[in-house]
Amino acid sequence: MKKIICMLLALLLLVGCVFTFASCIEDDSKNDEKNEQENDKKQEGEDNKEEEKEEDKKDEIVIPEGYVAYNDGKISFAYPKDWSKQSGSVSILQTLNGNNITVAYEEKSDMYVNMTIETYNSTLKPVYEAMGMMVSNVKIEKKETNGLQIVQISQTTSINGVTMTQTQYILPIEDLNYVVTVTEVVADAALRETVLNTLTVVK
Repeated sequence: MKKIICMLLALLLLVGCVFTFASCIEDDSKNDEKNEQENDKKQEGEDNKEEEKEEDKKDEIVIPEGYVAYNDGKISFAYPKDWSKQSGSVSILQTLNGNNITVAYEEKSDMYVNMTIETYNSTLKPVYEAMGMMVSNVKIEKKETNGLQIVQISQTTSINGVTMTQTQYILPIEDLNYVVTVTEVVADAALRETVLNTLTVVK
């Protein structure tokens, strides 16, 4: 619970040879056939390479214009290139309008995978409230992005008269649960979708 509280506090803030004329004709015929086979194999090999390249391209994460990649050796996603970055036990990416992205992690558990609105209300909501935050419009979904199974929790949070939308993307990596939280003080659906669409595990 302490780790969860710390994480919540931080939220504030891809060949031959030729011997005779007769044999030459025969060999030429054989060589032509052989060359055709070799060319076929070569072409087949090139086609396979092209297919592999196409597959690689499909797996490659495209960073949109105006964004750069966040990479901490475990996870990667795109965020606006003009944002400032603070690294530490919790990484914070932010802009002057209050919008921000936090990256935190905690010991791996099934808490989020098994979470329902009821368990959210009994475990996480009281922690928010204890920090003076009001939470509403909570939605818990299981999604897939770039081959990853993630849990997405979205909510509306209010504190000191400021209302914001928060979207958490939670994914297990080795013995940790990574939590990427996008906070929108100023609505920015493109930001939220870009983070989700580029979120991947570093290999």
